[in-house]
Amino acid sequence: MFVGLLVVIVALIALWLAHPNEDGTSSSSVTACHKVAAALADGPNPVVDPVGYAEAQVRPLDRVTTSNAGLREAIELLSAAYGSYYNHDGARFAQRAVRNATMSLHQYCPGVK
Repeated sequence: MFVGLLVVIVALIALWLAHPNEDGTSSSSVTACHKVAAALADGPNPVVDPVGYAEAQVRPLDRVTTSNAGLREAIELLSAAYGSYYNHDGARFAQRAVRNATMSLHQYCPGVK
């Protein structure tokens, strides 16, 4: 009986983790958002060295995985925007690209900076 109860509990937990939250994000998306937030919190100070900060974000963002296609696209867009920002030494068009990509990411990960 204990083993049966344990199996039911494990199955319920697995279903809960796979089920989307009230806002439509799954637990894997939430985990990906936490990884994105951690990546963006690391690196040079973005105020002191914005170009160096942009460079430091590309690889960590590229390593974040998620099964949510929209979130994956938003992460890739932000990574590419930071790459462009770095490659073009912070040019205005690259600043706009980072701003737009960040707004796209906020659709999936509100509050991630």
